[in-house]
Amino acid sequence: MKTQTIESAGLMMRDGGIAAISALDLALNEALVGVSSENARALKLAIGDAMGEIALKIINPAMQAFPELELNESGWTEVARSRACLRCNLPV
Repeated sequence: MKTQTIESAGLMMRDGGIAAISALDLALNEALVGVSSENARALKLAIGDAMGEIALKIINPAMQAFPELELNESGWTEVARSRACLRCNLPV
């Protein structure tokens, strides 16, 4: 996909970051099945660190550069849902 403007690049970074966090959350939930509490804690910390870095280094800078990209919770949910559908080749 070719980005036409810097604003659309910001949108792609925001939405891509949200999609990455959503995918990590799903992977974590699946990985925790049958894992000991000690290993679950380690997995949660590692995934939480990764999610935090995505928010701090990708999503937040995009929204700071383009305040119109700011989303409320339902907006984040919709972006995560639509990006997950795209990853699964489902209609959005």
